[in-house]
Amino acid sequence: MDLWVQPLLLIPGVGLLILSTSVRYQQIDVDLREFSLHPQLCDHMQADRLLRRARYFRDVLVSLYLAAALLAIAALIALMVEIRVFPPSAEWVGLGTICLAIAAIAFATVQLIREATMSMEIVSHLVAVLRRDASNSED
Repeated sequence: MDLWVQPLLLIPGVGLLILSTSVRYQQIDVDLREFSLHPQLCDHMQADRLLRRARYFRDVLVSLYLAAALLAIAALIALMVEIRVFPPSAEWVGLGTICLAIAAIAFATVQLIREATMSMEIVSHLVAVLRRDASNSED
């Protein structure tokens, strides 16, 4: 397979990560609206956690956009080497660009793991608040 095609094969996967992350990012807006309707569910800690989640999502999206751009650049460099516009030694630049794209994807993955952990903390807190409120209303 031609070297310039290989980075292009990764772009749809990055696109799917962008799509799913964007949908999850929109959930923060829904959560904020829910908290504005029910302020007793949200304290300062919860607001800080939502803000950190939003920052994680922003970092993930920027990293994934960067990865998609780097993969496209790597494919272009490899194509230019293949049609002899660039010298064969430029192939290393393309491979380096692919490595940078993979590093950006790895960073995005770490940030998504951090966000998922924080999301679970928020859910646990909300369940504790709901249980406390339910037990108070029974008394």
